[in-house]
Amino acid sequence: MKLICLPYAGASYYSYRMLENCFPTDIRTITLDLPGHGKRFREPLLTNISEMSEDLYHQIKPELNEPYALYCHSMGGLLAYHVCLSIYHDNLLKPRHLFVSGHNAPSVPINEQVKNVSSLSNIAFIEGLVKLGGVPEEVLKEKDLLELFMPILRADFKAVETYQYKKADFLIDVPITVMIGTDDILTSVEGSLSWRDFTSAKINMIEFTGAHFFIFDNWIEIAKIICTTLKKLTR
Repeated sequence: MKLICLPYAGASYYSYRMLENCFPTDIRTITLDLPGHGKRFREPLLTNISEMSEDLYHQIKPELNEPYALYCHSMGGLLAYHVCLSIYHDNLLKPRHLFVSGHNAPSVPINEQVKNVSSLSNIAFIEGLVKLGGVPEEVLKEKDLLELFMPILRADFKAVETYQYKKADFLIDVPITVMIGTDDILTSVEGSLSWRDFTSAKINMIEFTGAHFFIFDNWIEIAKIICTTLKKLTR
């Protein structure tokens, strides 16, 4: 089965390489770049969730001709939901499962601590990122790398900050597994369980020890969860 991985803020096609390495050969991962990220770094950045999800949807559309699942982290949760809406709108093959980590349901407002982060000074912005635990040490130490990533991260954060949820007139009939960190200031048990209001299928929630980027220390366990779930689906 194919596992399509949608990017989190600042991520590129390369960001899920550790997860890819944990899978057996019968799971093919597809990773993507948004405009201005990774291989598409020369393209203008987007600052709107709707435009981002539309871009991703058109990228994966040719892949939706055989069984697949979606995995996403953080900002990717919003993108995945809107991609699913587009898939339903065009009556295409729906995902067999949606795996969401590090994001509450789309209807839940973002934490006050990260509102308007994109407009902070460089120093305050970096401090905010460090608090989330999502900035690799090598990036913090290299001024050139920071300058390269700063506009990308600001654009992605702006997209999340300005997102306005609008209720769809239907539910997605897709089972959802939600994974959150126990110390993540951006998610909550209640907010994560609110994904049940978006699907007519089952929802499962799993807690990991760690902050927002608990995924970096748990790729093997996350891969096991995904593999076990997908194997049940293919029986």
